[in-house]
Amino acid sequence: STRESQLTISGETRDASRVTINGAGVLLEDNHFTMVKILEPGENQVNIVAYDLAGNTAEQGFTATYIVDNQGPELTVQSPQDGSYLNTPFITVSGKAVDEYQVISVRVNGILAELGSDGESFSCPGVSLSEGSNTLTITGIDEWDNTSELQLTVLLDTQPAVLHLSEPVNNSFFNSPGVLFKGEITDSSPVTLEINGIAAA
Repeated sequence: STRESQLTISGETRDASRVTINGAGVLLEDNHFTMVKILEPGENQVNIVAYDLAGNTAEQGFTATYIVDNQGPELTVQSPQDGSYLNTPFITVSGKAVDEYQVISVRVNGILAELGSDGESFSCPGVSLSEGSNTLTITGIDEWDNTSELQLTVLLDTQPAVLHLSEPVNNSFFNSPGVLFKGEITDSSPVTLEINGIAAA
C-alpha cells in the first residue's frame, strides 16, 4: 500500500528481447528496465511480461494499492461529558476513535490512552484536573499519520457549597406549622437544596 500516486517499477531480466508492463513496452537497457506508473485510487494490478527472441515468456504480477486518506480518526468521548462538573482531581477519559484504517494512538492531554481490542475504543486513566475549568484535548493518529483533535471542557469543584441561612434564626419559636426559610447558597457548581428531604426553590 502507498499514499503516492506514482509507482516506480524497476527490475532486471536475462535473455529478454523486450519487456511489457500491463501491455505497454518499456525501455530495456543492459537487461534493466524502469517505468513510472500512475496509480488509480484503490487496487492497481501490475503485470510484467518478458519475451525472448524465441517467443518464450516469463510473467510476474503484483497488486499496488493507492490509499487516498487525508482524514484522521473520528473521535467521540463517552465519559466525561462536555461541561461536566466533577469532584475528583483524577479521572478516566474513555471514548471511541473510528477510522477506515488502523488507529495507531490516542492521547488525552498528552497522556497515551489504552486502545481496546475492538480497534475503536480507548481509555485513558489518571488524567489530572485542577480546580475550576479544565480543557481536555483528545488527539488521534491513524496508520497514515493523519491526525484529528477533539476538545471538551470539564469543571473540577472539590469545595462544598457555602450556605448562609438568614431566616429563621436558630432556636426560633413559631405559632403556625408553615415556616419560610430564606438564605443564600454560594458555589462554583450548580446546586440543589433540600430541607428535611423537600426540594427548595
